[in-house]
Order: sequence, then structure tokens, then C-alpha cells
Amino acid sequence: MTLVLANTETKEKVIKEFDIKKDDLETGIKTLKEWIQTQPHLPDCLNDKELEAVLVMNKNSIERTKKSIDTYWSARNRCPEFYTDRDPCLPEIRQSEEAVKYFPLPELTPEGYRVDVFYVSDLDSKHFDVKSTMKRVLAIADIRRKEETYCSGDYIIYDCQHFTISHLSKFTPTLASKALFCTQEAVSTRMKGIFLINSNKYVESVVNIFKPLMKEKIANRIHIFSGDHTELYKFIPQDILPNEYGGKAGSRDELSKAWLKRIESEREWLIKEGSMAADESKRPADSLVKDSAMFGVVGNFKKLSFD
Repeated sequence: MTLVLANTETKEKVIKEFDIKKDDLETGIKTLKEWIQTQPHLPDCLNDKELEAVLVMNKNSIERTKKSIDTYWSARNRCPEFYTDRDPCLPEIRQSEEAVKYFPLPELTPEGYRVDVFYVSDLDSKHFDVKSTMKRVLAIADIRRKEETYCSGDYIIYDCQHFTISHLSKFTPTLASKALFCTQEAVSTRMKGIFLINSNKYVESVVNIFKPLMKEKIANRIHIFSGDHTELYKFIPQDILPNEYGGKAGSRDELSKAWLKRIESEREWLIKEGSMAADESKRPADSLVKDSAMFGVVGNFKKLSFD
């Protein structure tokens, strides 16, 4: 699967929106490379393009970018379930694609947002495996980090049509906490909107549990629609959406399988890169990233009940 990257006009929009100057980016990349050399616990394998991408997502803030890079590598230790044994050709990872369709859409929105679609396609929850699905989601995020520099942020579509309480039960409190941590903290992206379509009776209850654990900006950008995909047209151009949502991007199945093939084509890189992590034994005392309360969701998650 090939992403249509930002054209000159979109790049200019992103640069203007984030108030970024080219010279500042060049200086920032140099500063980050020097900083990484002073951090014995961090792998030194991000190239200039990747560093530029993280800088852009952090609006060229050096301190925020440092923390983002450190969090990215420390997540490998905090959430090994999602980062080890991530060979995309493993049967369980291939099986996860049959149960859950997940893919970024090829085209950006006019504002420069990338649109991601998450759709549970198998009503039988026994085929739904959180760990394998998260491995695939984070592998795709890693490939995007390699390729995509200028992007204003992400719109995420969750199609809840086939999502049941049985699927939800697969999220143990710890897995739910770690999934939230990785998607909110470890992945360098800006959540511009989260859209839940075909929402059912308990989706709002679930969202209300997670909202207090989210960054306030992200929580305020959640939109829950009991209606179908037509609700998305208020935010996303119809043409760039999957065929099932009235668009022209291709079917959900085609798009999801294309991304599975894409991560399989990056198999050697993912296996090698996936083995890298922060070396906590070498972390400096003044490190930007400290052990945080990642699992505050656990108590709230256990309180969930359904009518």
C-alpha cells in the first residue's frame, strides 16, 4: 500500500499551521542528533527524515520532541506484548487481519489529515486477539513514521457495527491501559478527531470510562454517531473514504489486506527494529521520561457494567 504524501500546498499548510520555519527544522534535527548521543539508554537509529517527522508533529518544540522520542523507545519495555514477536508473517498476525480491518487511507484530507479506519469484521469474538491486532497497528504506525513527514494529524474512524461486549471482554485492564498508552503517547501523531459510527448501546459507556484517562484535547475530539457513515461527510471528503462508506478509495477488505502485504514486505526491518528498545539500566537520572501511572484505567475498567 502506497500513501499519497503531502503535496507542496499541503506542506505549506502544515508549516503555516504549526508556525514552522525551514531553518528551525534543520537546527532542530542537528540538536536532536546531538542530544541522542548524550542519552546512553536510547538507540541511535532515527534518520534525519524520521527526526523531522517527529519535530513537525511536535510543532518544532525540541523538548516535546525529545520526550516523544524517549517515550517511543521506552514503550518497547513497558508494552512488550505489542513489540516483541512482531514478525508480520506469523499466523496470529495474519489471522488478526481477518478479524479486524485496520488501515490508513491513501489520500489526505484537504487540511492535511490522515484518516485511519478500524472495523471489526468478524462477529465471532473468539478470532479477535488484542495483542496481534496491536502489533499490526503499531507496525503500520512505524512504517508511516519512516515515510510521512508532513501531516497535520489523524482522523480515526471506529466502525462499531460488529463490535460486541464479547469483543470488549478481550481487553483486560492491563491490555486496555497499554493500548491507550501506546496510541496516545508512544505514537507520534496528533489526534484531530475520533469518530465512532454505527454506535451501539454500550459504546458511550465505554468511551466515558476512557475519557478521563485521555488528554483533554483528545477527549474533546470524540464524536459518537448512532447513525451510519454519512455522518462522516461533515468532516471528511466522501471521495477519499472506502467504497462501503460511499467513497472511491477501494473496499475495506482490499485496503486492509494491502496494508498487511505492506508490513510483510517490511518484515526484516520490523523484526530488527522491533527488537530495539530503551536500555533502562542506562537511563540517566535526569531523563525526561519517568515511570508513569500507566494503569490508572484498571480500576475504572473493572467498574464497567451494562444494562
